[in-house]
Amino acid sequence: MSDFTKDQLSEAHRALLSTLQKCEKIDENKLLASQRTLLERRISALKVALTLIEKEANNSDSRLSAFEAVYEELANSISTLPAELEKLKADGKEKTVRYKELFGQKLMNNYTVALFERHGISFRQK
Repeated sequence: MSDFTKDQLSEAHRALLSTLQKCEKIDENKLLASQRTLLERRISALKVALTLIEKEANNSDSRLSAFEAVYEELANSISTLPAELEKLKADGKEKTVRYKELFGQKLMNNYTVALFERHGISFRQK
């Protein structure tokens, strides 16, 4: 279901909820046994569909929140790394493991930003 937009899921949820409410208003006493069974099965199926749509919408929100957290962490790293690298460089520690680790992280950050931009996600630095 993840190929659907949040708007599509919301619209489908609204339509199915409306149909469920109409089905629940039907007077079962006026129905034949087979019609009553069919109505019960339709109500059950609508409840399952609504639950799945709600679950997918919640997962979508969770994924978006996780993406935003990664995005913020990357922005923070990009803004703080140059100062750390400059401080180590000024102290003559360009050959230390720490400097090399930070420099490698800077390269990975640049690659990640390029990856975002290739997929149409513009990156704004803090």
